[in-house]
Amino acid sequence: MTKSKIKILSSLVAAMLFLNSVSPAFAQAGAGSTAGDRAAKLEEAKAKRIELIKARANEEIDRRIKALDKLLEHVQKMKRVSDAQKNSTASMVAGEKAKLETMRAKIAADTDLETLKADQRSIAESYRIFALIMP
Repeated sequence: MTKSKIKILSSLVAAMLFLNSVSPAFAQAGAGSTAGDRAAKLEEAKAKRIELIKARANEEIDRRIKALDKLLEHVQKMKRVSDAQKNSTASMVAGEKAKLETMRAKIAADTDLETLKADQRSIAESYRIFALIMP
């Protein structure tokens, strides 16, 4: 055999011995996980997802409330709008803000992931202030 073939063969044997000695350590690390560990990890992931959805929903509610406040401020500054129209707009804005706060409380109380997702979707579908109230 030539020297280069011997070097290649010896490095392959060394690599195989190394991989053979390392693989049982990896197998033992995976064998320690039980169904209980997996269930705990799934519950933890579900809890994180719920918190993330709640945070996003609260951001959307805050964004809508800020937009309503800005709209009300803009209407109150208008000079060619009657006081009756201003009061009507103010009561409409107050009603929408109350509905949004009710939705915020419902979302905070939600513990089921599917219910929470439905409530988050309803913010955009039911409280369409950007499309209907503020055109």
